[in-house]
Amino acid sequence: MGSVAALREARFELMRMHGDSVIPEALRLVDGALATYAGRSAEALVALDGWSTVSRLEYWRQASRVIAARNRGVAEQDALFPSLRHWATTPDREAAVAAWRGGLLYQRGEYAEAARLQLATWAQRRSVTKQLSTLLNGASAAMEAGDYRGAEEAAQTGLAMASESRHALLEARAEWILRCVAYRRGQAGLPDLEL
Repeated sequence: MGSVAALREARFELMRMHGDSVIPEALRLVDGALATYAGRSAEALVALDGWSTVSRLEYWRQASRVIAARNRGVAEQDALFPSLRHWATTPDREAAVAAWRGGLLYQRGEYAEAARLQLATWAQRRSVTKQLSTLLNGASAAMEAGDYRGAEEAAQTGLAMASESRHALLEARAEWILRCVAYRRGQAGLPDLEL
């Protein structure tokens, strides 16, 4: 969704460049994301629901709805998933819904099911960043479920992908998961000061 500053700038640019002809859906998407960041999740959900979709914005509208519902609690998230399943008409969308569902299950402490969903669908995500995020979320869930082998395999795959794509933040997260798994197995080595 971006940062608050980026969203405010986007809103400003939408209004400045388009004035009266601004795409209403684009403005509502930005306003919904801003309301989510401000802790006004109910307002965000109203802004993000009930409008005809513009295909280029639809993924971000759905992602924003998930984040807003997450801030409202488990019941609000559960209520959202039937419409998300209806929206999921492509493998990428199905994988996005599985990743979002996995996040909810992780919050509930249902780590094994969260890991299963995310590790089964990460490769179907459209971008490398989304693939990595879903894969590493699955690795974290597998680790919490006690599946250290599965967590390690997923984190090693993620580490290689992140390194190849030069995504430093996700590379660090993969390394962190590998170190957590080693620690939990009682195999932690000395700190790597250079790292």
